Amino acid sequence: MKQFDAVVIGGGPAGLTAVLYLARSGVKTLLIEKLSPGGQVLMTEEIENYPGFPKAVKGYELVDKFVEHLSAYELDRHFDEVRTITAQDGGYAIQVGDETLVAKAMVLC
Repeated sequence: MKQFDAVVIGGGPAGLTAVLYLARSGVKTLLIEKLSPGGQVLMTEEIENYPGFPKAVKGYELVDKFVEHLSAYELDRHFDEVRTITAQDGGYAIQVGDETLVAKAMVLC
């Protein structure tokens, strides 16, 4: 059973931001995303009024920037569906595909 300090479930902008801050802090982190990083942003043609981008940015371009930023940090990634989450003493047991992972903290995004 793999153990992590923190698991972030969901690889959209909120999840990628949470993973970035956790990894930057040196926390042993796992990102779980069913498909690919970006979430619904990947289906968005143009995003306006996003901080740091004074002109509209395409969804996939924004995700590319997120992923590029994350590449500088050590973190684990798991691309599969979360089947169950069970609270247990000191954390959570998370069933992902056929594997059970254990985490002290969990962030749902």
